[in-house]
Amino acid sequence: MDAKKIASDLLTQIKPEYILGLQHCATRLRFRLKESAQVDDKAVEAIEGVLSVVRSGGQYQVIIGPGVIDVFRYLNDVLKISDATPRLNKGQAGTKIQDVIFNYISGSLQPLLPAMAGAGIIKGLLALLVVILAKTSPNYAFTTSGTYQLLDAISDSAFYFLPIFLGFSAAKTLGSNPYIGALLGAILLHPIIGNMATNFMATNTLERFLGLPFIPMNYANSVLPILVSVAILAPFERFLQRVLPKSLTIILVSLTILLVLVPVVVMLFGPAMYFLSIGLVNLIEYFLNIAPWLVGAILGGTWFLLVTLGLHWALIPITYIQYAEYGSSSLLALFWVSTMAQIGVTIAVLIRNKDQNFQTLIRPATGVAILAGITEPIVYGVVLKYKRLIPIVALSGAISGALTAILKVSSTPAGLGGILSWPGFLGAPSNSFTIAILAMIIQVATAILAMILALAWGHEEKVK
Repeated sequence: MDAKKIASDLLTQIKPEYILGLQHCATRLRFRLKESAQVDDKAVEAIEGVLSVVRSGGQYQVIIGPGVIDVFRYLNDVLKISDATPRLNKGQAGTKIQDVIFNYISGSLQPLLPAMAGAGIIKGLLALLVVILAKTSPNYAFTTSGTYQLLDAISDSAFYFLPIFLGFSAAKTLGSNPYIGALLGAILLHPIIGNMATNFMATNTLERFLGLPFIPMNYANSVLPILVSVAILAPFERFLQRVLPKSLTIILVSLTILLVLVPVVVMLFGPAMYFLSIGLVNLIEYFLNIAPWLVGAILGGTWFLLVTLGLHWALIPITYIQYAEYGSSSLLALFWVSTMAQIGVTIAVLIRNKDQNFQTLIRPATGVAILAGITEPIVYGVVLKYKRLIPIVALSGAISGALTAILKVSSTPAGLGGILSWPGFLGAPSNSFTIAILAMIIQVATAILAMILALAWGHEEKVK
């Protein structure tokens, strides 16, 4: 793949003067444009190395695949757009409120995914190592060893300190000072706040600030409290910059935020979002308990479509909330069966389609999906291009999702899916060893089922 040529061809079709901002995730370039309607989608898709184009959430998304970082660097060398892009959706007319919310969530979480995926994989592999040593060396106290404790700290830090990382990233997304956002997250995680929360749980005694009562909470691993807090921080900071004397803003802005906004967050918005988070998790668990097969079938069968529409960002934060509350997530295993269904149909098409260009592009993308669960290249390069495969992915995912939910399978956030994430089944406190092994078998069976159905049903030429 010639990343420099792809970048050059993209700038021919997407005029630099229309570009407000540019970011990337694992497989996509995400443009924010003044007038995206002036871009010819078919011309962009015709560029060699481009898999597809998606307009979602006010963004113009170009799917490249694993080589997206190299293309991004070449684009950035020309555009000179810093990582601190202009404020979210500024300059974009007609942006819907739901697009603003999804862009905020995705823009805040996406930069953290590599670190969290790496830490999650280590967490899952550590759980696998514990199981292996328990079987082979029962007298070895591995979990009390320095090796285990260091690896545990490495794998857990990305999640425990999530409010700090998320505070930085969210503030950056909204054009606010990211260090103040990170400081806000750090305050929520301060041991004094944690001790207050522990004391409240033990004595049920409210804390007071200037005589006003409040409920202290433990915000480790939390998501919604810091996201909402930074969403309030950003406009408040801009207001202060407008009204305070310019010569003193460098001191007074941060001072006012710390003395005024932080107590409001700790006393009001933090607890409110904490209880809302717990409410969302309990609601999902309620439906999983009364109709597990239905919830599993819906999520397992439609997850790949939610990803293509960008709607999956409504559910991703809930997996982290579940992990903070229960030590594992019941949703992840349902998402991952969809990944395996996509891999299965892709293998079937690779067997049938001998076109050299197709093989060169899709084979490495399939390997990445199998190992790490990154499926966008095969979704846009295979599943959505051959419409007969869509019901196969949906059916395979739905069957396996229903079975996974019935077995009450959970996982720690061990990456993005794929083989490297499967040890997360062993790390989930609610899974027995048997359930964890069954979960892995279901993952493999999903890919086999999808592959057999695709070979039997066949695929058709690219949708015009």
